[in-house]
Amino acid sequence: MVWGRTEDIRVVRTSPVDGTGSVAINAVVDIFFSQAVDVTTINTGTFIVARNAVTPIAGSVVYSGVSGEFKATFTPSSNLDPEAFYQVTVVGLEHPFTGGSNAVVKNILGNSVGRNYIFSFSTAATFVEAPNQL
Repeated sequence: MVWGRTEDIRVVRTSPVDGTGSVAINAVVDIFFSQAVDVTTINTGTFIVARNAVTPIAGSVVYSGVSGEFKATFTPSSNLDPEAFYQVTVVGLEHPFTGGSNAVVKNILGNSVGRNYIFSFSTAATFVEAPNQL
């Protein structure tokens, strides 16, 4: 860090972690930032969860900046599909579906994440195998 200069806002971790498989279908998606986020900039238009990387799913986003932890949580409107691939995008530069750059995640000073942060995960199967018949 340069003296007198604020570190750029960035994503520091996610849950699920990028590339995770067998995520529960009732899971929420958490993104942790390096600094406080302008709450007006974090919503379903800037925190996008898309099935097969192309179909955004419905849900809601809640931001919390408690105890030095800056977390946004996406809660799907219904369970995730079983055995499905999901891509999550934090819009910091350009919206992946509309191409627009008007709505991006920013810190409280108005600085954007500066790039789209993308990660993915897949969900578990929901069926339970029947026990062996004797």
